[in-house]
Amino acid sequence: MAICIATATNAIGQEAHLLNVQPATIKDGEIALYGVIREIPNYPFGEGTVLAVQVTASDSDLTTESRREAQGAPCNFCTTTHYFLVSKENEKRPKILYRTAPGPVTYIHIDKKEYMVGKVDLGWEGEKPTLEKVTLLQTGFAPPLFKRRINVRFDERIESASRADEIAYMAIRDAFAYARPLTVPKVFPPGHVHANETGTERNAP
Repeated sequence: MAICIATATNAIGQEAHLLNVQPATIKDGEIALYGVIREIPNYPFGEGTVLAVQVTASDSDLTTESRREAQGAPCNFCTTTHYFLVSKENEKRPKILYRTAPGPVTYIHIDKKEYMVGKVDLGWEGEKPTLEKVTLLQTGFAPPLFKRRINVRFDERIESASRADEIAYMAIRDAFAYARPLTVPKVFPPGHVHANETGTERNAP
């Protein structure tokens, strides 16, 4: 299983098919995001199509604190990734993969709180999925009922192939650069995480 997962993880960056990139805003337009959908080919577990869904901070200067600190560069706290199994045609709410996710599950920080992709609502244009809504769920040990949620509704896909590729590549760089601390405080500014926790050098403010 470990070999299969490692092989599939490598496929995310090299062989996964980019299906869609869509913009969105939250916090009354204060924070700009993108949604990215990739198809993971030849995934060895389950019947159906595995989709990698990412929500990434905009590369604008007017976005999450961590993207601003990185000055638009790849950022350890700017992209959340999770994987979903579409097991029937035009499925609108696919099953999230936990134990057999084919690649790195990563997180996004908004207002100094960490979120993961909790669920997705898909639309379909023929055989190609689009993101209608993604629910970001705050991480931590509180019961799901008490965790903060952010519902992100997406606009139409980005038609420029070069721009979509640029955003998708930024998101995948973030995902592979991410090294999550073994112990994550409930709330902390990204600048407070030290090198021994992330594997990358970050200076406290």
